[in-house]
Amino acid sequence: MTRSNRSAQAASVSERERLATPADVAAYLQTSVDGLSQLRYRRQGPPFVKVGQRVLYRWSDVHSWVADRVRAN
Repeated sequence: MTRSNRSAQAASVSERERLATPADVAAYLQTSVDGLSQLRYRRQGPPFVKVGQRVLYRWSDVHSWVADRVRAN
């Protein structure tokens, strides 16, 4: 792989969004992994992605889900 190809590949990797684990999202939301699992089960939590058996979250979806829950009062 040439240097320019590596640079292009690194740029494309940085443009892609990193997926978060349930532990990452639970920590961000200040809840437990089990609590996040319950939100997912009740279809009340942030949108998620299934990769095989794994549950992952896109940070943009998590941030949008939180923003939609901002209350004035």
